[in-house]
Amino acid sequence: MPNAWCAGDLKLARFDFEKALSYANPLGLYSEELGVTGEQLGNFPQAFTHMGLISAADYLDRRLGASPAGSADLLESAPLL
Repeated sequence: MPNAWCAGDLKLARFDFEKALSYANPLGLYSEELGVTGEQLGNFPQAFTHMGLISAADYLDRRLGASPAGSADLLESAPLL
């Protein structure tokens, strides 16, 4: 399954991004793995995780900012996690 932003689905891309943000612990760190119930397992390697999040945030910001009318609709309809 291609990722949502490569497929051009900004609504799903934003949902996936916000869902990824919800997996951070109270300090904003991400573990290597998540257990079945969402518990964080393993080490906390931050460089690759944060680079991916920064890249996704930058992409979404540029795409949502490119179309003010479209981004307003997207922001109102996309659920916040």
